[in-house]
Formats: sequence, structure tokens, C-alpha cells
Amino acid sequence: MPLKTIRPIAMVGLPLLLVIAALTQWLSNQDNNPSALIEAFYIVSLTANIGYFTNYVAIKMLFRPHHKTAFGRQGLIPKNQDKLADTLAQTLIENFLSKQQWQEYLEHTDLVNKVLSEARVSSANWLKEPKNIQRIVQQTSSFLRENDSAINHSINQLQQRLIAQLSSKIDINELLNQGFAWLEEHFENDPQKMQSMIEPIVKTIAENIPDIARELVRALDDHIEEQDTIKRSIAKMARWSADFSEDDIKRYLFRMVASFEFRQTLFNGLQSLLNEYKNKSIIDGFLSDEVSLDSQVKDDQRFSVNNMLSLLADKHLANINWVNLFIENVLTKTHVNLDSEANDCHPEATENNKVSKICQSIHSAVFNRVEAELADGPLHQWVIDELISMIEKLNLQEMVKRKAAAFSPQKMEHVFQTMISEQLVFIELLGAVLGALSGLALVDIRLFAALTGLFASYYLCDLWLTHHKQPKNSIN
Repeated sequence: MPLKTIRPIAMVGLPLLLVIAALTQWLSNQDNNPSALIEAFYIVSLTANIGYFTNYVAIKMLFRPHHKTAFGRQGLIPKNQDKLADTLAQTLIENFLSKQQWQEYLEHTDLVNKVLSEARVSSANWLKEPKNIQRIVQQTSSFLRENDSAINHSINQLQQRLIAQLSSKIDINELLNQGFAWLEEHFENDPQKMQSMIEPIVKTIAENIPDIARELVRALDDHIEEQDTIKRSIAKMARWSADFSEDDIKRYLFRMVASFEFRQTLFNGLQSLLNEYKNKSIIDGFLSDEVSLDSQVKDDQRFSVNNMLSLLADKHLANINWVNLFIENVLTKTHVNLDSEANDCHPEATENNKVSKICQSIHSAVFNRVEAELADGPLHQWVIDELISMIEKLNLQEMVKRKAAAFSPQKMEHVFQTMISEQLVFIELLGAVLGALSGLALVDIRLFAALTGLFASYYLCDLWLTHHKQPKNSIN
């Protein structure tokens, strides 16, 4: 039976027992024949009540009165609430919320990795929402447009530094001469391998045959229209009679490109081109068709790779608006359709979205990098130290102290009663038992000595067993 259930029984039963014992004692005295057993029962009942209610009142005096009375009386705990709050806060910080305790807790629970894992999953799910990708697109576009000048200026400076480093470290003539030497060697020693270089050219030509045929027909028609009336009429009649169409040209071109002779012709052409230009000045070759990228370049500057690359950066790359180029070719073309019906009709729209793929790639790279750094150790310890530092800055001791000091006396009593109510009832009942024993000493000293010896033996035996069991517990 719980001790809290025994309390109301003791509160009513002990006084009732004392009343019964007192009445019995009084009636026995009226008959002038007092009984020793009745007198002993009365004494034990009286001392048990004294012991129980003494402890009960002492416990109540810990909390009551809640507030100071007219004569200055107040419960021990409410009276020293500020001191208790300070002691409680200090005890919590030193024994439960110290830096060492936080260190052990964070390492034991692996909180850093768990939070990182949850963040990775949550952010990945967030990136799967088309509306969030659209939000990224809009915010990125706004940021780029607001910082257009600064971004383009930074990119231009980076270009100039890269070109300066490139031109100072690379001899382009030597590089291209080595390239020509490599091609010449493979043309002579491994012609079959060089034949494979023809296939990408053939494939590119084949892919553009429809456009070539269309342009040839258009050029032929334009040429016919430019003739005088007689020639134009004869040419149109000839074309009509020959039944010459765009599809005929395409079929002819496809047959030509697919033939072995065409590949051999390309191979021989590349070999002839190599033999013609391998000993020429590389820069002269670049500038044979045009004097330079800028007509104002002096003759003594034409052979300077540094000047050519600088001219490229200053006159051409510097005029590119990289921000608009990025927005138009990446963000604008990757607009996410937020209309639900459109997404239902085109479920691949979000999967194929470039911005979504870029964000997911960056997301994966960042988390992989962080996880790798955390696995190495130093970053993990740094994060834990930073978390502990943040916790210490919260001044938990002052927070606990202020909160405990702000409790009302009723709240404080409720807190203590909730935590140690069983123990308080045990103290009350123990007072009744000790009081009864003291009364028994007045009745029969031998019985009192026997019971006291029994309790003392139990207590000493418990101390001895606890003392010998303690080392084993400490080892475990």
C-alpha cells in the first residue's frame, strides 16, 4: 500500500486510538480498579500521537505559513527561498549542467551527427519542392541583378589575372608545334587511329545535311530569280522537267557522306593541311586572314601572345555581361512551372530542371564535405566546443535561480510535495513508531530494550552488508 494512502488513515486512526485509550483509562480509574494493560495502551497511544504529530507539524512548518504573519512567523522554505534558489541553481550547474557533463552528453548521444543527418534529409526534401526551386531562382536573379556591376567587374579582374598567368607560363608556339608534331607522327605511324578522328566530322556533317540541302535549294532559287526573264524561264523549266527537289539533294549528300571515298578525302585533306602549316609561324597562321583582332595593333605587337590574350580580354571578354548571360541561359531557361496541371502533364519537368540539379549537386557536395570533416575529428570537437560555449553564454545558473526564486510559496510546496511526498509521510509514520517505543519504555523497560535491540541489530546488519557490497557496486 502506498505511504500516501496510509497518511489519512494515520491522521484519523491515531487520534481515535488515543481517545479510545483515554476513555478506557478513565473508566478503569472510575471503578477504582486500574488495569496495567489499559494504562500501557494509553501511554503507548499517547506517545505515538505525540511522535507522529510532532513530525507532521515540523514538516508543515517547513512550508507554512507561506507568508509572514503579524508576529513574523513564516515557513522555513518560503523564508529562505532566495538562498534555496541560489543553492539549487549552483548545484544543478556544478553537478548536472557543467561543461564536462555537456561534453559527455553531446559525445554519448552523437548529437552533432544526428542533427546533421536530419538537416540533410530535411533540406533534400525541401529542394524537391518545385515552389522552393522557383524561390531560389527568383532570389538568385534578384541578387545578381542588384549586384550586376560588382560581379561583372570581379569576373573581368579574374579573367585578366588568369590571362596574365597563362601568357607568362605558356609558350603557345611551342605548344602548337608539339601538337603538329604529334599529329604528323600519328598520321605516319598509326593512320587507322587517325581515321577515327574523321568520324566526328562526318557525324557533324550528316547532322547538318537537312540544313545544307535547304540552303542549297534556297541559293539555287535565289540565283534563278536574279537572272533575266529568258534565262529565268529556261532555268525554271529545266528544274521542273528534272523534278529536282530538296529531298534529292539530301539523299545525294547522305550517300556521299556515307561513302568510303568521302572519309578518305577528308583524311587526305587533313594530312595535306598539316603538311602545309606545320612549319609556318603559328601567330602568322592566326593572323593570315585578318591583320589582328583590332586593326590598330602595331606590327611589332602581332607576335606577342601576351598582347593577343590581353586584347581578347579587353576588347571582347570585357564586353560580355556575365550576369545577364547566366540569368538568360540558366535561370530563365530553367523556369519551374508551378501550375499543378502543367506538372501533371509533364512530370519530368522538375526532374530535368537545371537549377534543381545544380542545387541538389551543391547540397550533396556540401554535406559530403561536412560529414567527411566531422569524421576526421577536429571539426567535430570544434562544433561541440562551440555548442558548449553557446550554452554557457545562456547563463543557465541565473535562469534557474531567477525561476526558482519567482515560485510562489504554494508552488514551491507543491514541487517539494511532488518530489518527496512518500519520504515525508515515512518521516511522519516513523515519528509515530519512535513515539510508541518511547511510551513502551515507560511501561516495560525490558520489552523496550528487546525491541530496541532488534531494531538496532537490523540497522547494524544493514550497514555491514552495505559496506561489504559497496566495492562490488563501484567496480560494476
